[in-house]
Amino acid sequence: MINIKLIKKYDLFILLLSLMVISLILPYFGGSLNNFVVSVNSGKMPVYTNLLISNTNTHFTFNKFGKVNWGILSDIINIGNTYYSIGDLMIYCGLFSILFFGVVVLLQGFKLEKERRKYLKRDFYE
Repeated sequence: MINIKLIKKYDLFILLLSLMVISLILPYFGGSLNNFVVSVNSGKMPVYTNLLISNTNTHFTFNKFGKVNWGILSDIINIGNTYYSIGDLMIYCGLFSILFFGVVVLLQGFKLEKERRKYLKRDFYE
């Protein structure tokens, strides 16, 4: 006899597993965006700020988008005292979603295995 509830739960498990695999792409894509903007700006990450921050060998500051290449991908998002790029946020969101979906998939897998065993045990005794 086919258990429809169990099949629906397997569908949910496959969906969650797919979302976890898709979330693996976010950190890779974010890192690629960061590498791209660094490569088109002479090997340094541009940081958008009006403050006087010293330029180092890893980044430089700018206050007009015309001065840099692909300024929209540079560190322009100010959160607290730190500047983040779109690529940085994609990396952080991707890592968070990998952890989140990893835990959810693991818990759903345990729950699904428990119900499968219960179903097989009941089917065996009938």
